[in-house]
Amino acid sequence: MANELELKYGCNPNQKPARIFMKEGELPIEVLNGRPGYINLLDAFNSWQLVKELKEEMLKLQEQYNDPVRFSPERDKE
Repeated sequence: MANELELKYGCNPNQKPARIFMKEGELPIEVLNGRPGYINLLDAFNSWQLVKELKEEMLKLQEQYNDPVRFSPERDKE
């Protein structure tokens, strides 16, 4: 991994390339395919936050229904 990554462009194709970097250490991300743009990076970080929140809510449901494999709010209506 690297401590700097140049992105395809800023918000518009005619802009100079944006970059992300770490002053110390390596970037906490790895590009698997292609060259990401600024918007791609924002999408990825926002998606990660959504996944994190969903995981937290799913764990709460597992605890609430005390069933790690099968849990459903519909089950209580029966």
